[in-house]
This record gives sequence, structure tokens and C-alpha cells, in this order.
Amino acid sequence: MRNIFKACSVLIISTFILSITLFLCSCGMLEKEPDNNYKTIPDLIRYFEKQGIKMQEIEPIKRSVAHADDAVSILINGKGIGIYKYNVKFGKEKKKLKRVKEEGFIYLVGIKKPIVANGTFIMVGQDTHPDEKQLIKVFKSFK
Repeated sequence: MRNIFKACSVLIISTFILSITLFLCSCGMLEKEPDNNYKTIPDLIRYFEKQGIKMQEIEPIKRSVAHADDAVSILINGKGIGIYKYNVKFGKEKKKLKRVKEEGFIYLVGIKKPIVANGTFIMVGQDTHPDEKQLIKVFKSFK
């Protein structure tokens, strides 16, 4: 009888520890860092090219306007879009990216711009671009 009680106690304690471990792991997953933080804007540009997007010009722009780590303006089919890259290892950039993703827009020089987000990248200007659907599809598929 004593062995049965001991076995049940061990089973209950083991189940409790497993439950706590799974709970803590799942909480950590909610704050999971986006998979593409290691990617760069040049990686995205190469991906655009491979996907058939013809870019006429690529110019660096002020990243500080969006509190980003890097930024470029890309002229595609005669119209520009902006790409901003955030590094979530930096607290300020992580907070900014989170807020922008939640709100769905960003203020650039006081002008409210809708964004499309993909991991640690955001795209602006796509909403008025003639190739909006293709740009969003390709941008969102970048891994």
C-alpha cells in the first residue's frame, strides 16, 4: 500500500513539474523574436530581384525618421516605396516595431503612413503604388 502511495505522489509531482515547464515555455513563445532579424535590407532586395520585381533605384534614407536600424527608398515602376529594418535586440527598436505592427501605420515626418510588416521589416508607400498587390505578396513571402 505504501508503494502505491509513493508511486502516486511521484506521478502527481512529475505531472505538476511538467505542467509548469510547459506553461513557462509557452509564455516565452509569445514574446518570440521574429525569425528574420538576422536578415538585411540587401537580402530583401536580392529576394525582390529573384521574384521578378524590377527596381530602377535604391537609395539609403534616414533611418532615424522611423527609429529603425536601416532604411532605403526603392523606385519600382516609376514609384517609390520605403523599407525599414528594425533590430529587435535593441529595446527602443523592438518597442517601436511592436507598436507600429499593432497600429498598422507609422508617422514619418508627421505624415501617417499605412504599413505592411514582415518580421523585423516594414514597408511603406505600397498603398499608393500601382503594383501594390504584387509588392505585398512578395514582401510578405520573404523569410
